[in-house]
Amino acid sequence: MTFATTTDSAASILLFDVPWTAYTGLVDALPEHRFRHTYQEGTLELFKNVLFNVSWGAYEKILKAFGDRRFPHTYQEGTLEIMMSPSEEHEQIKSFLGRLIEMAALELGIHFKAVGSATQRDKKLLQGLEPDESYYIPYVAQPRGKAAGRVPKKSPPDLAIEVDLRKLDLERMKSYANLGIRELWRYRKGKVEFFCLSPKRSYQLVSHSRAFSMIGSKDVTRFVKKMQATDDYSATRAFVAWLTKTRREN
Repeated sequence: MTFATTTDSAASILLFDVPWTAYTGLVDALPEHRFRHTYQEGTLELFKNVLFNVSWGAYEKILKAFGDRRFPHTYQEGTLEIMMSPSEEHEQIKSFLGRLIEMAALELGIHFKAVGSATQRDKKLLQGLEPDESYYIPYVAQPRGKAAGRVPKKSPPDLAIEVDLRKLDLERMKSYANLGIRELWRYRKGKVEFFCLSPKRSYQLVSHSRAFSMIGSKDVTRFVKKMQATDDYSATRAFVAWLTKTRREN
């Protein structure tokens, strides 16, 4: 797995467990970009984490070079920002939020398909990013075989999670909106916020989830705080009990 992290320099990014093929793929994809770096036994240090004038072709070559390895990034109209590695706090929060979504879907009988941090991108819009978690919800399986006919164009996930703990150069909300992700759960400054996509491809702050109408952002924030004060087991059990009670009352 590939991670990025800061070093003593604010502009320096470390990528660990980078295979030689991924390293050479990154360098070969950017022949016109002179960026200072050091590669030693699988560790790649970049002294510049925001690259400008990166073509779509170069961006796709980088993604191909990294393959299934995590490559935290945002790509907006030629600007590529390589992000630092997720901290333990970041991973705890994003995993817990994902668990709440999956438990809610199970309790409410809603079919879903989890696609994790799979890179979402659109060549026409020149947008791409790796979400923290993402879901098709409700999920309707596509028919297969001859009866399926023409394969429809792949659509973006319906819901994504963004844990925002660090200041970034690019506004990732813009890319999420341009990519057409209908609902976004964002953790920022100690609370969870829900955003729903408007017809104009911009996000509107809402109090309740579009996918789960009985769940409010304040409810989710409360259970995140409980998880941080106790553990995942206790907070998840409390959430399921609250959801069951709320469902019966409604």
